[in-house]
Parts: sequence; structure tokens; C-alpha cells
Amino acid sequence: MAKNLNYLQGADALVFVRPLSEAGNKPGALIPYQTGANFEPSRSSKSKETKSGSLPTLASVETDFEVDFIDSTDATSDEIYDSIMNATTLEVWLVQRGRRNAEGKYYAWYMRAMPSKDTSDNDADSQSTRKVKMTVQGTPQRGWTALPDEAQEEINYVFYGLDSTTKEAHGNGTDWNPSTDEGLNVPASNSKDGASSSSAAPSSTASSTSDDH
Repeated sequence: MAKNLNYLQGADALVFVRPLSEAGNKPGALIPYQTGANFEPSRSSKSKETKSGSLPTLASVETDFEVDFIDSTDATSDEIYDSIMNATTLEVWLVQRGRRNAEGKYYAWYMRAMPSKDTSDNDADSQSTRKVKMTVQGTPQRGWTALPDEAQEEINYVFYGLDSTTKEAHGNGTDWNPSTDEGLNVPASNSKDGASSSSAAPSSTASSTSDDH
């Protein structure tokens, strides 16, 4: 069956962070005033020449991750500085609000990372901005995470919505299942939580459909 596809908006890709040491105490938090995020997993390869031909060798996955935002007095901005100064690990989620599953959860990548560079630009005629590059530990994992409805109206400036790991297993997330989840996107109006398209995401991106499951 042909798929009815909608493109995903960059504005719907949101970055949440939490100090790994606080995983059992508080939810993941949105970095306020985000202006961009780059997610770049890669795997390098090399070849060994033998008398029978070339044998390729693949290295492990390496991921470059970067988030840009306008600096603020929010505690989350300070936690990123704390991480780079104290060499502590952050949990990082890249959540795409334009893609949901049947449970109303959002498509997301989960990583554990340490900031490796935090650049602050402070021009006199504009806001103070920061560009944070992170070193991702191991291989990023993808799955589905919930965003509480009461926080949707706050999403443009600050959001505390990813459950603490003690509230529900996996912080109220669902692991990625390659057998059923590839290409999956359930319109918000059909989700079990009954959220409307307007409350979940802009209408141009939230109402994508895929094969019937």
C-alpha cells in the first residue's frame, strides 16, 4: 500500500537534557530558546588488501551532536556548563514532535554524552548565543517517549516533561522495534491519549500517516 508521507520540520526537533546523576530524581528538561541541532551518526571503514581481494573493516559508530540556543538564566543552561567543567555525563534526547506512534509517544533518539566545546557569542546588538558540541558515548538508541499534555503550551520557551526513571520504567519511553516501527507515524487525532493535532504539533507535520498496522 502506498504511503501518504509528510516531511518533518526542523522546528519540531527538540533537545532535552538531564545530568545522568539526577536520572532518578527529576525529569529531562528542554534546553530553552533552541535555534538548531545537528545529529550526525557515522561509521568509518577501511580495507585490507589480500591476495584474494580487498576485505573491508567497519569501525564502531561515532556520533557528532551539536545544539545551538540563546543563552538564558534557566538552570538547564547552567547544567551544561557544569557538565563540561566537572567532566560529568548528560543524558540527551533528540525528540521529533512531528512523528508519533499509536500510544501518542514521540519518536526520539537517546544518548549519553559529555560536552566537549561550549562556545558563547556575545555581540552587542543581539542576544547571547551558545553552540554546544557533545561527545556521544557508545551508540545512540532510538525509541518513543511521552510528552505530558500540560507542558505543550510551554514548549516554545521551557519544558519539563520527560519522566524521571523512577516514575515508570525507561522514563515512560518505549524501545524501538525495527519489525514494526520503521516508517511508523500515527496521526495525533488517532492516538490513544486523544490529543488533537493542534496541541501536539503544527498541522503541517503532525498528521502524517503510514501503512496500516
